[in-house]
Amino acid sequence: MKKYWLFVLTIWFMAYDKTAFAEWGEQYVMGKAGIMAVNINNANPLVSLGVLYGFGLTANVSTELELNASLTGGEYAGENDKGKFNIWTVAAYGVHRLALSQEFYLKTKVGILYGSFDRNSQLIRQNSADGFGAAGGFGIGMIAGSVLTIELEATFIDRDVYFYSLGAHYRF
Repeated sequence: MKKYWLFVLTIWFMAYDKTAFAEWGEQYVMGKAGIMAVNINNANPLVSLGVLYGFGLTANVSTELELNASLTGGEYAGENDKGKFNIWTVAAYGVHRLALSQEFYLKTKVGILYGSFDRNSQLIRQNSADGFGAAGGFGIGMIAGSVLTIELEATFIDRDVYFYSLGAHYRF
């Protein structure tokens, strides 16, 4: 009976390859959803969706192109004004993943981001602030299968804007 279970476990480990990181040339896509928190004028958090494309450079390092957009507009109330706002971002990151065990890893990322903050209010009909800046983040990931990983992540977009997200990678 022991030989049978050893054989079954060997076949399972061969079929269920737990590679969390994309090797050179491997690609992955990720869908993510989360909360974009804005620490200005008592702003309500935004529910945001994102998608990214990743390309493996080494076993632990990859590049990611990411797009995030608010699904629902937030509301804010300043001293003299109140209104609604939306945020969308496009970013390119260098990413490093550090294995903690066979199933869990830490993720850090740093890169350049282009963002747009649009608002409508009682005093200002349409106002937009666009621009480039540095962004970065960290998170923890779990290998859910041979081509699927799940990540919980915090991204720092601006000194007052943070994106907390949960996402799933699919490697191809």
